[in-house]
Amino acid sequence: MTRESIEDLATQAGLGRVADLIASAVRPSLLILAGAMPLPETPGSSRLGGLPDLEERQTWPQAATLGDEARPLAHVGQLRLEEVTGIEEDLPNAGLLTFFAEFDPQPGEVGVGETEFDPQLGEVQLGEVGVGEILYSRPGKSLLRASPPTDASPPVFSALGVGFAPDFTIPPFESSFVERLALSEAEQDGYFRLDELIHGSAPSDEPVHRVLGYPDQIQDDLQVLAELPHSWTAAAERVEGWRLLLQVDSDPRLGMEIGDGGRLYFMIHDDDLKRGAFEGVQLLCQMS
Repeated sequence: MTRESIEDLATQAGLGRVADLIASAVRPSLLILAGAMPLPETPGSSRLGGLPDLEERQTWPQAATLGDEARPLAHVGQLRLEEVTGIEEDLPNAGLLTFFAEFDPQPGEVGVGETEFDPQLGEVQLGEVGVGEILYSRPGKSLLRASPPTDASPPVFSALGVGFAPDFTIPPFESSFVERLALSEAEQDGYFRLDELIHGSAPSDEPVHRVLGYPDQIQDDLQVLAELPHSWTAAAERVEGWRLLLQVDSDPRLGMEIGDGGRLYFMIHDDDLKRGAFEGVQLLCQMS
């Protein structure tokens, strides 16, 4: 699929008036196919869940909320960047990104976002904003499979090998881009139809994990939510600089249930991505 073919599909969906604008806003993405590949044993390989591969100098990330003692974050997955090159020019073309998220073992505890973890069910309840961290290991670094901290072990999800499939994404319906299009009621229906024409009518309960592109939002505008901790009155240009880095869906194969069919979104701002400043990541969560 190309931008030109998406413009044709937009016209077919009744969006001829703005088809060129939609096509120009398309972003390439990679769908993460969890379980599509055997789980590699080699440190530094892409996977979801399991234990992270860390450099000797790296420590397992921790976070403290509401004055509590710091607790280890849970390892969500890792991406070998050599496998995701060509999608985003500002992303390093080699090395390893390792993703961690806050999963609170105390039901009802509230951090930056409300969280709950049931050790028996693996269920997690996150509010809209959570604590996340990304570690970047440059190519050539020696990596070892880490063991979880013994003093306060985070949940460890099942490990799955992954494959990747190219995809094209359009801005979410809940976004400033679509708002500027000033779609009529018929065109709004056409916008949802366009997404179906691009991606097909996949079962709603099928997990959708992805790298880059636009997020598969469940409700509110994630770009706005990502900017709120920084500013309540940021200019539209600043807000629209937020982009998806990694999306992880509730997935029973991982033993990860995020609320009621929720998703985690690691969002990063263009300014930070260009500098390779992954410490600026914002973790968001949405639930149906």
